Amino acid sequence: MMSRSRLIGAALLMAAVLTAHVSAADDLPPASQWLPAGALLAVEVSGTADVLDLALSDGMIDTVSAMPPLQQKKQDGGLDQFKTIVGYFEANLGTDWKTAARTLLGGGVTLALYPDKTVLLIVDSKDAALLEELREFTTTVAKGEAAKKGNADSIRSGEYRGATGWTFGDKEAHAVVGNRLIVANKSDALKRVVDLREDGGAALADQAEYKAAKAAAGPKADAFLMVNMGALKQVPNVQKGLDNVGNPVGSLLLAGVADSLRAANLLTLALDVDGDTISLAAVSDGKVDAAKSSVAFAKTDGGALPNLKVPGFLAGFSFCRDLHSFYAAKDDLFPERTGGLIFFENMMGIFFSGRDLADDVLSETEPEIRVLAARQKYDEEIGTPKTQIPAFAAVLRMKNPEKFSLVMEEAWQKAVGLVNFTRGQKAEPGLIIDRPTHGDTQFTVARFAAPKVEERTDADVRFNFNPALAMPDGYLILSSTEGLARDLIDAVKKEASETLAGIDEVHSLAEVDGTSVATILLANREQLVRNNMIEEGNSRDQAEMAIDSLVAIVSHLGRTKFEIRNESGATQARFVIELKLAAK
Repeated sequence: MMSRSRLIGAALLMAAVLTAHVSAADDLPPASQWLPAGALLAVEVSGTADVLDLALSDGMIDTVSAMPPLQQKKQDGGLDQFKTIVGYFEANLGTDWKTAARTLLGGGVTLALYPDKTVLLIVDSKDAALLEELREFTTTVAKGEAAKKGNADSIRSGEYRGATGWTFGDKEAHAVVGNRLIVANKSDALKRVVDLREDGGAALADQAEYKAAKAAAGPKADAFLMVNMGALKQVPNVQKGLDNVGNPVGSLLLAGVADSLRAANLLTLALDVDGDTISLAAVSDGKVDAAKSSVAFAKTDGGALPNLKVPGFLAGFSFCRDLHSFYAAKDDLFPERTGGLIFFENMMGIFFSGRDLADDVLSETEPEIRVLAARQKYDEEIGTPKTQIPAFAAVLRMKNPEKFSLVMEEAWQKAVGLVNFTRGQKAEPGLIIDRPTHGDTQFTVARFAAPKVEERTDADVRFNFNPALAMPDGYLILSSTEGLARDLIDAVKKEASETLAGIDEVHSLAEVDGTSVATILLANREQLVRNNMIEEGNSRDQAEMAIDSLVAIVSHLGRTKFEIRNESGATQARFVIELKLAAK
């Protein structure tokens, strides 16, 4: 028999779950007209049908049910208890839980957070009677549990200007008005909603940031998030965090994102759900002075090139950057990091025989830069390393291949020599340079000597690497493995025979194949479990649950794409996730 404490906890949890999404109620003004202006953050979900179609689909339910934590609950009987609670709700509400969710959330949800830590939530139901039944049911259960604990006075109600409010404790207050549920974390906040309803005044709907965010999201968005950056930046930790995002690598990769957020008064996130695909678009109104920001070196004319596709593709990143101009402006962009950059430049001077890094090296490459990772196929004569590291590579194009290819060959061999010298000092095996041919392309590779037969099971981690340099048809390929270098030679030759076109206005593009990433995590499961135990202090069972949950989540993420563009000085980003749910 389920305890009353578990029943009341589950009942309140169910009530909270049933009040988590947004649209306009049938007979009432939009929820945004009942919420006060001055919100720091606001969320409005209007496309509840699309959101619920995904959330309540058989594929999603089967996928979530198969997650390791729920499977554990199933084994220890916790899932059966939850099913009993769901059945109890269904019996009292006279409908199945999916129908109840669609009905209770079908009108939409609006959430607002204010600088004084006030939180207000409005849920518009499609059925006022069902909403009232839910309120009465949860109130009855709450009263019974409070009485059992000798604290019956904690469940109380009160009238205020014609509205009846209820509270189950000091940190929660709620009221039902027609088909609208209003929840607040403070009773005074609930009164503010009633006052605004009765007297009018400055509402969220009138707040300039809210109106701008709603317009930026567009009418087709299923939901949008408004972040009042002007107010948020008044929080010391937020401003400090934005000020600290300015290292050279981050600035080069994100190209003005931090600068845009520092200058922004508004950040808008728009959500769109289309079947099993979730799209999230971010728009900042922060205008960036290109002359004083790394965004000046992000080229959008022609845009970033599509990622190269190779067997075992895991992830790809494509950037369009003027590396020469970026590095030449380092003293103006990062004056506080001059010392570290001088050390880096001196090291590069060794590899490039004293050539100027900006004028003689970086100026020799085109702005398109592509980095990718792929699963490895291990040679049987080498064995499979105990820790499996994906192959990775960088691909650029050279402006003057005949001249610069010799410079790169020399630099690459010096780098291999430095590795061998360092490993030799530790009495570790070194790399042996070879010049194999793939198709009509001769390239350079450095390999470790094959281990003995008895050492090929759980081979040393060094056998994840046999670095290669290839320069076919004016391309520059720097790869961590010979196998990936061969695949990339094929890929760039195919690309060279076609019309090469970038993605207009996009200066940064990333793609990740979640299913493939999951295979890498699974191959390294034991090592990840051990690291979790050491770093998090978890037991083995806890660590296995954490890693298995991560693998399960990642395995259901199909191709995920992320892109950044800059239009008229404003930064925009788009994130698209293709879910791979359980078979329906």
